[in-house]
Amino acid sequence: MSGWLSEVLALLATGLRGLRSRRLLTAGSVLLASIAIAAAVVGPMYQSAAGASFLVTRLQTAPNFTTGLTLDYRPRGAVGYRDAEQAALAAVPPSVLEQFEAPQLSLLSDPLPVTSAPFAFLDAEATLLAKRGGCEHLVVTGSCPTRRGETALLEFDAQRTRTRIGDQLTVAGISTPLTVVGTYTVRDATTDFWFDLTRFASVLPQPKGGGLSPYSPAPFLVAAGTFGALDAGGLIVRMDRRLTVTPMTTIDDLRAAVQSVSNLSRLLERPLPRGSLDLGLGNALRSVVGQEQARRVTAEQTVTPAVISLILVALVLLFRLLAASMELRMPELALAGLRGLSARRRWVLALLEPVLILTIAAPVGLGCGYVAARLLAAEWLVPGLPVEFRASSAKFAVGVLVAALGVAVLVVRAATAEPLSMQIAGTRRPRKSSRWAVSLRLALVAAAVAVLAGTLGSRGTSNPSATDLLLPVLLAVAAGVLTTLFAAFAAGRWAKRTAGGRGVASYVASRTIARRREGTLVILPLTAALAIAVFAAGTYAAAANWRASNAATMVGADMAFPVKLPLSQAVALTHRVDPTGRWLMAVGADADSNGLKVIVDAPRLERVATWPGSWTPGLSVAELSKSLSPTRPALTLTGRRVELTVDNRVNADSDGLLVVLETVTATGEARSVIIGPYSRGRTTKSALIRSCEAGCHVTGLTISGPGPFAQIMRGTVTVDDVRVDGAPLPYFTQIGWRGDSSRSYGVRSVTRARAVGSALEVDLDTHGEQAVALLAPLDVPRVLPVLMGRTARPSILSSHGSELTLETAGSGDAEVRSIGTTESTPYFGPAALLVDFTMYSRTNSITAGDTIVRVLARSDTPPSVLDLLAANGVGSPFTLDQARHILDQDAYALALNLYLVVTVVVLLLALTGLAVNMAVQLPTRRRDAASLRVVGLPRRSLVTAVAAELTTVLGAAAVAGILAGAVSQYVVVRTLTLGYADNVSTPRVLPSLNLTAIAALVMAAVAVLLCLGVVLGGLIVRGARTATLREDAG
Repeated sequence: MSGWLSEVLALLATGLRGLRSRRLLTAGSVLLASIAIAAAVVGPMYQSAAGASFLVTRLQTAPNFTTGLTLDYRPRGAVGYRDAEQAALAAVPPSVLEQFEAPQLSLLSDPLPVTSAPFAFLDAEATLLAKRGGCEHLVVTGSCPTRRGETALLEFDAQRTRTRIGDQLTVAGISTPLTVVGTYTVRDATTDFWFDLTRFASVLPQPKGGGLSPYSPAPFLVAAGTFGALDAGGLIVRMDRRLTVTPMTTIDDLRAAVQSVSNLSRLLERPLPRGSLDLGLGNALRSVVGQEQARRVTAEQTVTPAVISLILVALVLLFRLLAASMELRMPELALAGLRGLSARRRWVLALLEPVLILTIAAPVGLGCGYVAARLLAAEWLVPGLPVEFRASSAKFAVGVLVAALGVAVLVVRAATAEPLSMQIAGTRRPRKSSRWAVSLRLALVAAAVAVLAGTLGSRGTSNPSATDLLLPVLLAVAAGVLTTLFAAFAAGRWAKRTAGGRGVASYVASRTIARRREGTLVILPLTAALAIAVFAAGTYAAAANWRASNAATMVGADMAFPVKLPLSQAVALTHRVDPTGRWLMAVGADADSNGLKVIVDAPRLERVATWPGSWTPGLSVAELSKSLSPTRPALTLTGRRVELTVDNRVNADSDGLLVVLETVTATGEARSVIIGPYSRGRTTKSALIRSCEAGCHVTGLTISGPGPFAQIMRGTVTVDDVRVDGAPLPYFTQIGWRGDSSRSYGVRSVTRARAVGSALEVDLDTHGEQAVALLAPLDVPRVLPVLMGRTARPSILSSHGSELTLETAGSGDAEVRSIGTTESTPYFGPAALLVDFTMYSRTNSITAGDTIVRVLARSDTPPSVLDLLAANGVGSPFTLDQARHILDQDAYALALNLYLVVTVVVLLLALTGLAVNMAVQLPTRRRDAASLRVVGLPRRSLVTAVAAELTTVLGAAAVAGILAGAVSQYVVVRTLTLGYADNVSTPRVLPSLNLTAIAALVMAAVAVLLCLGVVLGGLIVRGARTATLREDAG
């Protein structure tokens, strides 16, 4: 036993002395092995933490109504509000909703008709609201309601209805009138207090079923005592409960919350003795759980190529350094064999140093990996998030250790298989490769080609498959193998060609590459390292660009304000608040059954919208805005009375004609101005134009019989001397007019409309059928320009060349022509077409129920403009920075941060491995240089030869690595899921392969390596003295 122990200790001492004698190689090998093990630890730890971080971030940023709960309690009979609040709290046991915060109580009523003018004229229905501390979280002008019968209105509603402080309002269902004591506006800072800010929206009347929907003002803020005057049964106690979210929240906690909601739903089925309890709509926790489970699995697979690639590079470089160390030890192994050491013991002696290196590297790598995972989590993830060492990290680390040990066995096998003469010489010369080596190389190249072809043939994005994970690695290794073989082959041919010529330096360089294995063995690890670095950097850049594109799709501008106004009123609001169009723009996302449309205020698109260049390559947003906008300014009536002179020369069923001007007011409401009737001959008549003091846009002109009714018409009508408040309006004729048959009962009744001097002359012919004549101003063309989304599928009725006729939800179809294709649009991504509001709304109605309306704003919008929006009930914007933050905290984005780390670490590994390899070769190269100096080779030629050799070898490795990385990045990004695409409205990920950048990178790499070659050549020649040969001989 003591003899065995002594032998083991002697071997350990021998191994430690060997490691100490080759400090540089030992340090490099320990570093590479440690990094490989650390990468195996960091990957699973960080990815698990990233998934948890995204879950917490998403829950923290999600709207309260999607993750929280709203419960409405209705007491039966006449109950005081305090008793109602107590009964509401008692209706839900605390144990049922342990995952939710304590309820926030508010009192409200059902919508109640307001019978005071002008609310009654608008058929207004208002909701009363009381909440403790509510005025402290609103900006109140006047007084806060504190007594029974007092109320405060949203400032926008007060302005619209011309209600002043001190006015009294009569509301049906309340026994006492309400006295207006103040007005209020909503501010963004109130989001922590108010559960859902969209409840403060003011909705104006809009078309519905042939009539108008009721006017729904924002809630009337009242004191709690006012509910004592409410009719019995009209009181509602609302309980809002937010989901409890902390850095410790896990997917299991979320599942428990879903179960709580299910239990609550069953509880609500039971009748309550003194009231009823209803669960509000909006909670989407169940879908969040399902999405997160799928996304975390895919995100873990997405980061696997980065971890595997980093480990591969470390192992390849480790293989090279262990091989260099073994080459230095071959004379020792040969001497041990000559002294009679058995082959088994020589194997143990040869493996001893690699095993010691891995023994040292294992704890270092585990510790560094654990610390690195925690540091990365602290830098990129939610503060306070737990980062744990998991079993998957341990399994991965063990796998890396086994692989590293396999690398060591391959190195030892290759060294011990060398003939004794080669081991004693300590220098390897190229020789014919064995069959298994050739087969392995061919298999690697064939696998790389097969995987590349298969990936190119796949379509769409998916969860990472085995080919996605293998392609970067296979291309890197295959490129390194092919470059090594090509470099050796080309060098051998060049050496034969220059053997008898005058190119001594090139001959020496090519001969060295062809005959010294050390010269070409550095190509494989360097090529693999650069390929992985370029792949990782390109993948990270592609994902970052996609997130920027997706954020622009989600928001549309720097800020997006949700509004419950019809799109026409939202456009009018932006024009009133921002007349110059510098900061605001309204947009509607219309999702009717005939296809998705994004309707924008196109003249403001360039100044307000966020439009990435990748959406429309070759078409700038300025060109897009100009192409989609109306061709000339709109015809505007500003005043109180319009006057028209009409020369009626029409043969019709009746004696008189009516002229109707279709207008849109400054508030976005459609109004018809009826003038006439005009008898035959020349007549001047006028009419009042209501709500046009701030200007009304004329959208059309109708000529009909009295009533106005359709009738048979044939002849000419001349409209002349148009005046508004007595001032002439020459633009009425100058704008130009055309017949519009799309709404003329299917009859083209206008045969010609032209300007004759200052008059508009219209020829009519209904061809014996009863019809009305419709004319449209020429600021809007007949065929509308649209921008088609890449995957847009509108409902096409017919096509005529480049023109399409689309089926729409309006009263007429839309004739359009495409001006280009876009990768994405705001809100609907590539699945929609983009069209201007003014153009589209002329002949097509925009259904409020199908259209999501937003007011977009720039980040530099003045506070005064934002205050005006708030005064009109528009607040709580969703910003581009918020969208980017959410996407940057996505499980994919957090995982892909490792690609950035891999890029940096791989480059450092490549430089470290190259430096150590060059340092180890320096003595041998100096000896070779001294030999050449002895035979008379000039110093300058020697420096040139060394520089040419190193530049050729390293340059070939750099070019091959960069190209292989670029190809793998371009191919894999097309199919790899780099972000969560929840529906067809998400833009696709575009490869970030930039040929110009790749060429610049190649040139820079070659230039740097050329300088490195010259410097190393100088260092080698400077130390190449005859004494070096004498020392080696002695």
